[in-house]
Amino acid sequence: MKPRFPGQRTAILRSDSASEYIYGALQTRLNIEGIASDPSMPYTPEQDGRSERYIKSVLTKSRCTFVEKKIPYDEWPYVVQLAVHILNHSPTRSNPQYKTPYELFYGRQPDVSHLRTPGSIVYCHIDKQKRVEKRFGARAVVRVLIGLENNGIVAMNPLDRKILKTCNFQANENLGWNDALFEITKNLDDNFVYEPSLDHSYAWAYIAKRGLDYTSLSDNIPMDYKEAMASPFSHLWIQAITDEFDSLFQNKVWTKVRATVNLPVNHKKLVTQGGFLQ
Repeated sequence: MKPRFPGQRTAILRSDSASEYIYGALQTRLNIEGIASDPSMPYTPEQDGRSERYIKSVLTKSRCTFVEKKIPYDEWPYVVQLAVHILNHSPTRSNPQYKTPYELFYGRQPDVSHLRTPGSIVYCHIDKQKRVEKRFGARAVVRVLIGLENNGIVAMNPLDRKILKTCNFQANENLGWNDALFEITKNLDDNFVYEPSLDHSYAWAYIAKRGLDYTSLSDNIPMDYKEAMASPFSHLWIQAITDEFDSLFQNKVWTKVRATVNLPVNHKKLVTQGGFLQ
């Protein structure tokens, strides 16, 4: 816990009363370094005004990214880190001469030439060593800007969530996650091989073509039998349906009968109808 400011040392660590701050390895480290721990009173966030206000700023910026660019909520770690990066490179009214936190920490102004709107489409250059077709193949791939670093960006493929770090890119800040999915999936042909996993790589591509809401993973479930059979996972759906019916019959929940059979009194036929989700 050595400070970066010459001639200064950390004397007090102020925190809330969370157990990770006042017990265990961190407290042991503080004792070794001779740093006093100054926790606030339990259930008293008013004593952590500065940190609570900063958390609010981070969440506000993150919320804007989710709402504006339609990024799925389960990507929140990247979005929060992105918000923190932007705040650290932004002028702050509480600092002398509106300096950025970066400048106060490192003693120099930050380079902000790499900053782009979070969640925007980026066209990332493909290095020569990674091109499939050396002469006539694509020279760039469509990705979504999901993170920023001091000398480049962190981009994500919304179809399989693979990460790409690069400094060679062009951004279209008017487009977002949904548009990137459309760009990636519109050229997929029937020979495209989807990975049959529940990580929803297929589902996102499917949602893109259906024009549904990407933030709702419940849309990943086919709406009816026809959609299930048309999906790349049709064999898995068939197996799931078969297992479900076998279980119902083995436990004598249902009894199979012909549609033309007359049932005894107080018995009635159950005819399945409606959507696949029912």
